[in-house]
Amino acid sequence: IYVIDKNSGRINILYEYDRNKYLSKGSISMSTHGIAAYFEDIYDIEIYEDKMYVLDKGLQQIVVFTSEEPYEYLNVLASGRAGYSSKRPTKIEVDELFVYILEDSKQKISLMEKETGEKILEIKNECENEIYDFAYDNDKIYVLCENKKDLMIYEIDKRVTKTKQQVENLLKRINAVSYTHLTLPTKR
Repeated sequence: IYVIDKNSGRINILYEYDRNKYLSKGSISMSTHGIAAYFEDIYDIEIYEDKMYVLDKGLQQIVVFTSEEPYEYLNVLASGRAGYSSKRPTKIEVDELFVYILEDSKQKISLMEKETGEKILEIKNECENEIYDFAYDNDKIYVLCENKKDLMIYEIDKRVTKTKQQVENLLKRINAVSYTHLTLPTKR
């Protein structure tokens, strides 16, 4: 279990040694586990395969570590680098190709290539107000609007690719994103 400790600017790692009983396995901060990590405002953590993606809202960057000890630094997808520059990020999701970022005060979801940080696509907000939350699963992005009644479902047409040409073709197809608008029933 990964727990964000905003007061100390670190990530605490816990493991379950018995049913509902946890012990500290360590933490990631400025000088622990040999990691030179500086966090200003840790906002979200996403684990995908053997990597941990840490969203630092204050520094507007995503720092990538290995998800097991010794939690080695791998990459940073940061504002001002050659990759994509994120604006006020608040949540991330990760799959085999992309990092999905809710950003710009919950007004859009951006797709970032997870190795280079290159911006691939921007999904504009179709909600009346702002986006409340989103989730990614099985090539679909589920967007819950602030009113908590409207759910937008975006289909992302992609597949795992092997060659550069296949990746370029995939990126062209993603630009034709479609979505479905559902209104959720209200409680009685």
